[in-house]
Amino acid sequence: MTTNFAPEFSRLVSISDIKTAEMRLNVTASRLECGALAERFSLEDLESLEAQLIFSNSSSGGVLELDASFIADIIQICIVTLRPIKKHLDGEFHCTILKEDTIDKDPVEVFEFEDVDPAEVCINGFFDVGEIVSQHLSLEIDPFPRAEGVVFQHEHSSCSEQEMGPENSFKILKGLHNKEN
Repeated sequence: MTTNFAPEFSRLVSISDIKTAEMRLNVTASRLECGALAERFSLEDLESLEAQLIFSNSSSGGVLELDASFIADIIQICIVTLRPIKKHLDGEFHCTILKEDTIDKDPVEVFEFEDVDPAEVCINGFFDVGEIVSQHLSLEIDPFPRAEGVVFQHEHSSCSEQEMGPENSFKILKGLHNKEN
């Protein structure tokens, strides 16, 4: 089964349009695109997303370098208070973009934590900088947002530290259940 994925924020760039040693491009997501990205990333709202992109042609044919920075204003729900919190995100990244015919046909299948991210690939001479920016934006979003200064406080069960081992999980739950009744 294959699924067709249409990026919410798509800006196709043709590799043939980058003729100079360096090309700059600014992209901004529309309100509709921001709404779709907010849904994709489980945000309350994505108020704005802008990116500044600098493409550099390398001396070896078929390889582009992309240096990018982006800013975004998002609204998330605090996991403690359940109230909306507004955040301003700044991000930067670098990636390499390869022409389709320069792809290694035997890719490395094992990655180490310190490895450089694999290159993006042009398909039919195009690559989608909007989707590349969206993916890097997702890495900047806090998966467990908390309002500033908010601390989650919970009651500690009456069990001692020795009783809190994994084998006593059900005993702890039973104690909590009896405490509530």
